[in-house]
Amino acid sequence: MSTLGSASATQWFTLDAESGVQKMIDAARAEEAAGTREILLSADDAATIDPFVIAGAVATATTSIRIGVHVPIDRWHPYLVARRLAALDKISHGRIAWWPDDTNATRRAEAIDIVEALLVSWAPDAVVNDRTVGLHVDTDRVTAVDVHTTYFSVHTPLDVCAGPQGVVPVIGPESDLGAMP
Repeated sequence: MSTLGSASATQWFTLDAESGVQKMIDAARAEEAAGTREILLSADDAATIDPFVIAGAVATATTSIRIGVHVPIDRWHPYLVARRLAALDKISHGRIAWWPDDTNATRRAEAIDIVEALLVSWAPDAVVNDRTVGLHVDTDRVTAVDVHTTYFSVHTPLDVCAGPQGVVPVIGPESDLGAMP
């Protein structure tokens, strides 16, 4: 089940695949109107709607509330997480954070390191968009991430540049949502 939880209140909203994303958008708007500063989106069941899709919908329907995305690391490869976080960071204008959740501390730490490395694989000035010479990206400003850990292997840069935050903040039990910048 997907849930929307508020960091400044104990109210949680549950979303199942049949009720649609609109319920989550309406709940987020209500939380924002009530002055809630941060929310957490979670998908506890792999069969539910992708939490990144919900976060994108919520980001476009709100203007100030910070959005945390709960990511079960055992179900999401760091490359896919980084790709989605980069897109969400742009869509939300820097209002996104993520909660990498895993009972395996080593796998969690490896995922965080890889996501961060991927998000900085493009220098801030890598996108040049010079139409006169037909150059969109200065590939000399894009660095491949080449890591092989116990649980993951990545041998490429991210295929998009990061959003306004660069490295998307990590939140979690040791640093609650209130720690979101």
